[in-house]
Amino acid sequence: MKRMAWAVLIACIILLPAALAPLVGFAGVGVAGLLAVVALLAGRRGRGTGWWEWLPIPVALLGSIVGVSSVIAAFAATAADRANAAAYAARAGFGWLALLCAVVAAVAGMLAVSQPRVTGGVLLLGGLVGGIAINLFYINTWYVGAVLLWWLAALVALVAPKRRVHA
Repeated sequence: MKRMAWAVLIACIILLPAALAPLVGFAGVGVAGLLAVVALLAGRRGRGTGWWEWLPIPVALLGSIVGVSSVIAAFAATAADRANAAAYAARAGFGWLALLCAVVAAVAGMLAVSQPRVTGGVLLLGGLVGGIAINLFYINTWYVGAVLLWWLAALVALVAPKRRVHA
Protein backbone atom coordinates (compact mmCIF):
# COMPACT_ATOMS: atom_id res chain seq x y z
CA MET A 1 0.00 0.00 0.00
CA LYS A 2 2.96 2.27 0.48
CA ARG A 3 3.64 2.30 -3.27
CA MET A 4 0.00 3.22 -3.96
CA ALA A 5 0.15 6.14 -1.50
CA TRP A 6 3.27 7.52 -3.20
CA ALA A 7 1.65 7.10 -6.63
CA VAL A 8 -1.42 9.06 -5.50
CA LEU A 9 0.70 11.83 -3.96
CA ILE A 10 2.94 12.20 -7.00
CA ALA A 11 0.00 12.13 -9.41
CA CYS A 12 -1.80 14.85 -7.44
CA ILE A 13 1.31 17.05 -7.31
CA ILE A 14 1.72 16.70 -11.07
CA LEU A 15 -1.95 17.33 -11.84
CA LEU A 16 -2.35 20.41 -9.62
CA PRO A 17 -0.69 22.86 -12.08
CA ALA A 18 -2.68 21.32 -14.94
CA ALA A 19 -5.88 21.95 -13.01
CA LEU A 20 -4.88 25.60 -12.71
CA ALA A 21 -4.21 25.92 -16.47
CA PRO A 22 -7.54 27.60 -17.28
CA LEU A 23 -6.73 30.22 -14.66
CA VAL A 24 -2.99 30.74 -15.29
CA GLY A 25 -2.79 29.75 -18.96
CA PHE A 26 -0.65 27.13 -20.63
CA ALA A 27 2.16 27.77 -18.16
CA GLY A 28 0.31 25.42 -15.80
CA VAL A 29 0.46 22.63 -18.37
CA GLY A 30 4.17 23.29 -18.88
CA VAL A 31 4.87 23.11 -15.16
CA ALA A 32 2.85 19.88 -14.93
CA GLY A 33 4.90 18.44 -17.79
CA LEU A 34 8.17 19.35 -16.08
CA LEU A 35 6.98 17.76 -12.83
CA ALA A 36 6.07 14.61 -14.78
CA VAL A 37 9.57 14.45 -16.29
CA VAL A 38 11.19 14.90 -12.87
CA ALA A 39 8.97 12.20 -11.34
CA LEU A 40 9.74 9.85 -14.21
CA LEU A 41 13.49 10.35 -13.95
CA ALA A 42 13.45 10.04 -10.18
CA GLY A 43 11.44 6.83 -10.32
CA ARG A 44 13.51 5.33 -13.15
CA ARG A 45 16.76 5.73 -11.29
CA GLY A 46 18.05 2.53 -9.78
CA ARG A 47 15.48 0.23 -11.43
CA GLY A 48 16.51 -2.56 -13.78
CA THR A 49 13.55 -2.29 -16.13
CA GLY A 50 13.40 -1.59 -19.85
CA TRP A 51 12.04 1.51 -21.50
CA TRP A 52 8.91 -0.30 -22.75
CA GLU A 53 7.87 -0.88 -19.17
CA TRP A 54 8.30 2.82 -18.35
CA LEU A 55 6.66 4.23 -21.48
CA PRO A 56 3.06 4.04 -20.12
CA ILE A 57 3.95 6.33 -17.22
CA PRO A 58 4.66 9.56 -19.15
CA VAL A 59 1.97 8.80 -21.73
CA ALA A 60 -0.68 8.26 -19.02
CA LEU A 61 0.49 11.36 -17.13
CA LEU A 62 0.36 13.45 -20.30
CA GLY A 63 -3.16 12.16 -20.92
CA SER A 64 -4.14 13.07 -17.38
CA ILE A 65 -2.66 16.55 -17.74
CA VAL A 66 -4.78 17.06 -20.87
CA GLY A 67 -7.84 15.51 -19.19
CA VAL A 68 -7.68 17.54 -15.98
CA SER A 69 -7.10 20.83 -17.79
CA SER A 70 -9.96 20.02 -20.20
CA VAL A 71 -12.41 19.30 -17.38
CA ILE A 72 -11.43 22.44 -15.47
CA ALA A 73 -11.79 24.48 -18.69
CA ALA A 74 -15.23 22.92 -19.20
CA PHE A 75 -16.25 23.92 -15.67
CA ALA A 76 -14.98 27.46 -16.30
CA ALA A 77 -16.84 27.70 -19.62
CA THR A 78 -20.10 26.41 -18.17
CA ALA A 79 -19.84 28.72 -15.17
CA ALA A 80 -19.45 31.69 -17.53
CA ASP A 81 -22.56 30.71 -19.55
CA ARG A 82 -25.28 32.37 -17.49
CA ALA A 83 -28.02 31.64 -20.04
CA ASN A 84 -27.67 27.85 -19.71
CA ALA A 85 -26.53 27.67 -16.08
CA ALA A 86 -29.39 25.45 -14.95
CA ALA A 87 -28.81 22.91 -17.73
CA TYR A 88 -25.09 22.65 -16.94
CA ALA A 89 -25.71 22.50 -13.19
CA ALA A 90 -27.92 19.45 -13.68
CA ARG A 91 -25.10 17.66 -15.53
CA ALA A 92 -22.20 18.77 -13.33
CA GLY A 93 -21.86 15.28 -11.85
CA PHE A 94 -20.66 14.03 -15.22
CA GLY A 95 -17.92 16.67 -15.17
CA TRP A 96 -16.82 15.54 -11.72
CA LEU A 97 -16.80 11.92 -12.92
CA ALA A 98 -14.58 12.86 -15.87
CA LEU A 99 -12.21 14.66 -13.49
CA LEU A 100 -12.10 11.61 -11.21
CA CYS A 101 -11.31 9.38 -14.20
CA ALA A 102 -8.39 11.65 -15.17
CA VAL A 103 -6.92 11.50 -11.66
CA VAL A 104 -7.39 7.73 -11.43
CA ALA A 105 -5.67 7.34 -14.81
CA ALA A 106 -2.67 9.30 -13.53
CA VAL A 107 -2.41 7.08 -10.45
CA ALA A 108 -2.79 3.95 -12.57
CA GLY A 109 -0.09 5.18 -14.93
CA MET A 110 2.32 5.62 -12.03
CA LEU A 111 1.87 1.91 -11.20
CA ALA A 112 2.60 0.67 -14.75
CA VAL A 113 5.92 -0.98 -13.92
CA SER A 114 4.74 -2.94 -10.90
CA GLN A 115 1.20 -3.77 -12.06
CA PRO A 116 0.95 -3.48 -15.86
CA ARG A 117 -2.26 -5.50 -16.28
CA VAL A 118 -4.11 -3.47 -13.68
CA THR A 119 -2.77 -0.28 -15.25
CA GLY A 120 -3.93 -1.33 -18.71
CA GLY A 121 -7.40 -2.25 -17.51
CA VAL A 122 -7.87 0.92 -15.49
CA LEU A 123 -6.67 3.12 -18.36
CA LEU A 124 -8.97 1.43 -20.87
CA LEU A 125 -12.03 1.55 -18.63
CA GLY A 126 -11.27 4.99 -17.20
CA GLY A 127 -10.79 6.44 -20.67
CA LEU A 128 -14.10 5.02 -21.85
CA VAL A 129 -16.06 6.17 -18.80
CA GLY A 130 -14.36 9.59 -18.69
CA GLY A 131 -14.90 10.19 -22.40
CA ILE A 132 -18.60 9.41 -22.13
CA ALA A 133 -18.95 11.50 -18.96
CA ILE A 134 -17.29 14.62 -20.36
CA ASN A 135 -19.39 14.42 -23.51
CA LEU A 136 -22.54 14.25 -21.41
CA PHE A 137 -21.38 17.34 -19.50
CA TYR A 138 -19.75 19.62 -22.10
CA ILE A 139 -18.74 18.61 -25.61
CA ASN A 140 -16.22 21.33 -26.51
CA THR A 141 -13.05 19.98 -24.84
CA TRP A 142 -9.77 18.26 -25.70
CA TYR A 143 -10.61 15.34 -23.43
CA VAL A 144 -10.71 12.96 -26.39
CA GLY A 145 -6.95 13.55 -26.72
CA ALA A 146 -6.54 12.35 -23.15
CA VAL A 147 -8.59 9.23 -23.89
CA LEU A 148 -6.41 8.39 -26.89
CA LEU A 149 -3.24 8.83 -24.82
CA TRP A 150 -4.62 6.61 -22.04
CA TRP A 151 -5.54 3.90 -24.54
CA LEU A 152 -2.05 4.08 -26.06
CA ALA A 153 -0.51 3.76 -22.59
CA ALA A 154 -2.83 0.83 -21.82
CA LEU A 155 -1.82 -0.92 -25.03
CA VAL A 156 1.87 -0.53 -24.24
CA ALA A 157 1.36 -1.64 -20.62
CA LEU A 158 -0.46 -4.76 -21.74
CA VAL A 159 1.90 -5.86 -24.54
CA ALA A 160 5.31 -4.63 -23.36
CA PRO A 161 7.87 -7.35 -22.61
CA LYS A 162 8.17 -7.83 -18.85
CA ARG A 163 11.24 -8.22 -16.68
CA ARG A 164 11.38 -8.98 -13.00
CA VAL A 165 11.43 -5.87 -10.81
CA HIS A 166 13.23 -6.12 -7.49
CA ALA A 167 11.73 -3.41 -5.28
